[in-house]
Amino acid sequence: VNAVTEMGAIIVASSGNDNSELDHFPSAYDNVLSIGGTSNSDVKYSGSNYGPQVDLVAPALTMMTTYNNGNYGIVGAGTSYSAPLVAGVIALVEAKFPELSNYQAAEQVRVTADNIDAKNPAYIDKLGKGRLNAFRAVVETDLPSIRLLDISFVDENGNGIIEQGEDIEIFPTFVNYLSPVSNVVLTLEESDQHVILTQKNQEIAAIGTMEELTLTTPFKFHVSAAAPSGHPIDFKIRMETGDYNDFVDFHLTVMPLFANVDINNVATTISSIGRIGFADDGDNQEGLGLLFKNGNNLL
Repeated sequence: VNAVTEMGAIIVASSGNDNSELDHFPSAYDNVLSIGGTSNSDVKYSGSNYGPQVDLVAPALTMMTTYNNGNYGIVGAGTSYSAPLVAGVIALVEAKFPELSNYQAAEQVRVTADNIDAKNPAYIDKLGKGRLNAFRAVVETDLPSIRLLDISFVDENGNGIIEQGEDIEIFPTFVNYLSPVSNVVLTLEESDQHVILTQKNQEIAAIGTMEELTLTTPFKFHVSAAAPSGHPIDFKIRMETGDYNDFVDFHLTVMPLFANVDINNVATTISSIGRIGFADDGDNQEGLGLLFKNGNNLL
C-alpha cells in the first residue's frame, strides 16, 4: 500500500483470460487492483480468471473503442478491456474527490461495485466486490473500506510454527481507507477438514478514516493431528455493519516446508528439501530469493 501511494499511481491489471482460479501476474501481486470480466448481462465472462485475488469485475465483451481514421468499432473479448474501464472510473473519482489519495480513490471504486453473486452462483465471493458502477463511485460518499493489512498468530508452544494438534490465536490488522465506521461484525470462515474454529466472531467497535487497528481479542482455531505438513488453510473474514459488507481472504500454512532467515544484511529462504532462495520450482512465489540490505532479489 505505501509503495503504491508513494509512487503516485494505482496499478490496475486484468485478471487474465484462462478461466482459472490460479494466481495470475501481475494482477495477483500485492497492491495491484485485479479486474475480472463480465458479459453485458453481469455473468462472468467465460474466459475471465476468478478467485480471491480479483478485486472487482467490469464488462469484457462487445466493447466500443476508437479505430484508425476517426472511426469506432467493437473490439474482441477479454479482461484487458475490463481493466481500462476501472482505471478510467478511478480517474473520474479522483477528479470528483481531489482530497482522496490515489489508493483511496481505487477503494472508492471497489466498494461501490454492485454485487452480482446472484447471477453467478458458481463464483460466489470469487468476483471481488462486484461489477463496476461508475455512477455509485462518484455519488456515494458514506461507505468505509476495510482491508486486511497483516495477520499475526500465536501458536500453542510459542515457536512461531503452526503444528499439528495445536490451538492457534489469530490477530488480524485492518485499515479503513474511507468513511469512519462503528460496530463492524467480523466472522471468520473456513471449509478445511483439518481445522475447527473455536472462536469465529469478533467486532470492531470503531475505526476511523486511514486508521489501522489490530484486534486485541483473537480469532481461534484448532489444527487436527492429521493435517499434512505444508498444508495451506484458506480463511475468509466477513465484515458487516449497516449497508456495508465486505470480505477479505488469507491463508496460513501447517508446518511450512520452508522458512525465511534474516541475519545482519542478508535475508533468504531455506526449504526442507534443500532449496535456498525459493521453496517452489519455477514460480518463485514461496520465498524471498536472496536479499542484501533489503534490496532487490539477487536470484
